Amino acid sequence: MNDIWISTLDRKEVLQFPWLPPQLPSYEQIGSDEEFETFNNGTYLLQGSVNNFGFELTGKLPQKAYAFNKSSFENTDKIISLLIRARRKNFAIRFVSSVNNKEVMNLVMAVGGFAYSYDKVGNVIYTATLKQWKVFE
Repeated sequence: MNDIWISTLDRKEVLQFPWLPPQLPSYEQIGSDEEFETFNNGTYLLQGSVNNFGFELTGKLPQKAYAFNKSSFENTDKIISLLIRARRKNFAIRFVSSVNNKEVMNLVMAVGGFAYSYDKVGNVIYTATLKQWKVFE
């Protein structure tokens, strides 16, 4: 069974998404590598540091009970509230994704952007931009 969860870092709020987005986020890290061509020895690759990564999560969340909900529709308002607070107050959230009951992502993320609206039947259409959170010391 596939699932998406978000939480505060202290796990006082742990919320399961009632509906999954059509596309689960992909995990990709891109480095700042450089290639140099030489006259006699071919091309050399100088590997740089790995950049922060991020992804966009787009989908729908219910505003009423459906038989196929993965969790309570009441999580919808709590998810929206958490994402808005994280963006406005600049704190990190934990994003957990599982596929076939196997955890594939468990990451600390910053909310880079969040937008939502409603469809004809009142369900929430959302887009959240999540970026890797790094602590600077």
